[in-house]
Amino acid sequence: MTSATTVTTALEPVHRERLMRLAREISFDAGARLFEEGHRADRFWIVRTGTVALDQHVPGRRPAVCAADAGFGRATAVWVGRVVAQRLHASRVRLLDLYAPYGSGSLT
Repeated sequence: MTSATTVTTALEPVHRERLMRLAREISFDAGARLFEEGHRADRFWIVRTGTVALDQHVPGRRPAVCAADAGFGRATAVWVGRVVAQRLHASRVRLLDLYAPYGSGSLT
């Protein structure tokens, strides 16, 4: 899957250069765990090659891994992304209505 949003197009050159100064290339063995649910998130990962499986803790059961059905996982991710985007847009419109001098100008 390719995306039009890459580091080179998503960030201004000054921000991209700052990120690259902080970045380091690292490789992991197959099956390595990068982080665990509920633990401190102190890294930002850009996956250049390979695959990453996400699992979810389900009380009383083994962790559920979404890789069994890639189509389902992709559809779910797109749906969640759309919900988040709609909520962010609604928040933006509401903030503009509250604080902008002439309102949001939104027709919706």
